[in-house]
Amino acid sequence: MKQLILNADDFCLSSVFNDVIIEMISEGAVSSTSVMIDRFDESQRDQVVELKNTSAGIGLHIEFTSDQDFLKETQRQYELFKQVFEQEPSHLDIHKSDYLESGYSIIVQFAKEHNLSFAHHNIDTEGGVSTTKQSIGAIHTSTDKIVTWLESFENDDSGELVLHPGKYDPNCKTSLNYEREVDVVKARLIKKYCVANDIDIISFSDLN
Repeated sequence: MKQLILNADDFCLSSVFNDVIIEMISEGAVSSTSVMIDRFDESQRDQVVELKNTSAGIGLHIEFTSDQDFLKETQRQYELFKQVFEQEPSHLDIHKSDYLESGYSIIVQFAKEHNLSFAHHNIDTEGGVSTTKQSIGAIHTSTDKIVTWLESFENDDSGELVLHPGKYDPNCKTSLNYEREVDVVKARLIKKYCVANDIDIISFSDLN
């Protein structure tokens, strides 16, 4: 069966975004989320508990800020995630693409060594657990193009649609703020498309 992960990035970046992500999970329009663990603070504790009580996969959205020791930084954020969430992440991914070429291979190797799933960003997935299709981002992709991408799936193919759902938060400094409400609409439309076309909506935890 064809499979799609509807993954909401940036949990913990904003309590406003967190609320929307949890709402989308309850609707079935989001099946997975990726946490920016360094943005967590105790004011978000109740939202973390609420998220853990959902069926969504909860992954780690690793944020690199410079040409640092990528392995050491991946390990640190991984340990912090386990401390806050009291569980292993369902998957690993990278925040933004600034260090995709220099840092993401380290994340992938770390995921393989820890038997964790990881997002597929046109890298070598051999020996690891990821989707068969390369992940695509919803926020800069039209709904029609997303549907065309899904139509290219063969049986047993899987993919990840990267979403940034939310609503405008004046207290959050992000390049994607107003646009997040558009991703809410796209997530709902794609969920309907999947239901109508027998595409199974899964999380990274469901990948084999």
